[in-house]
Amino acid sequence: ISYTATFSRPQVFAGVMEFEVATAPEASLRRSDGLLALLQRAGDGDTVLVEQLYEMLEWGTATEPLTNPRLQAYVEAAQRGAAVRILLNGRSFIDGVSGDQDALLTVAYLRSLAREQHLDLAAALGNPTGNGIHSKLVLVDLQDEGRTIHVGSINGSETSNKVNRELAVQFRSEAAFEYLRT
Repeated sequence: ISYTATFSRPQVFAGVMEFEVATAPEASLRRSDGLLALLQRAGDGDTVLVEQLYEMLEWGTATEPLTNPRLQAYVEAAQRGAAVRILLNGRSFIDGVSGDQDALLTVAYLRSLAREQHLDLAAALGNPTGNGIHSKLVLVDLQDEGRTIHVGSINGSETSNKVNRELAVQFRSEAAFEYLRT
């Protein structure tokens, strides 16, 4: 049993597109470029859509917790007025199998924060393909700059960002954005 191909035919997008490559551990947490720089520019009237295998609530250790800078960047975008939607893998919970409690903690935290601060921020667990979410996709629609796609292999853990060899590409394309958004 494997994934059913959701995108069974290749899509071709024409035009000039600038690609930015972000590698981990070297560049994934820089605020001067890449995902964090993109999210820093999101504010009132902008939209951030996240579909992610997981996004840890905290990094560090139980005795020395650290803020997850990616998660914090999503929250800060919502605090500046952006509409932020986060969908994390929920296959094991939806199928009734004991799952990753971290995803539940992250979603509960984000929902609570959204209520307390009256943010346009929604978080959920999902299983749109029937075999869980494994993507690492962020779509950012900045009204003044256009629509940017950030996609790659970088998960929402400290190890993925600071230790593992990971890669993401970031590029602007109205057509590709719309295709991936739906």
